[in-house]
Amino acid sequence: MPAESGVSRSGDAPSEDADARRVPERYRSLPEPVRPEDMITEQPSQDPPDPEGGRDTERDFMLRYAG
Repeated sequence: MPAESGVSRSGDAPSEDADARRVPERYRSLPEPVRPEDMITEQPSQDPPDPEGGRDTERDFMLRYAG
């Protein structure tokens, strides 16, 4: 039975040198931490649009179903 890649037959873990060669340089260290103050976006808010679009929905309902 062939040994799996990176694992010897005796069951030992792969050597650190082999791991270092397979992992690209950019993944070997963590990026600088982000401060909590920098995580919050500040955007000016606006009133939500009128869901009725300026129409009288009660009148429209009455005209549609009672008329």
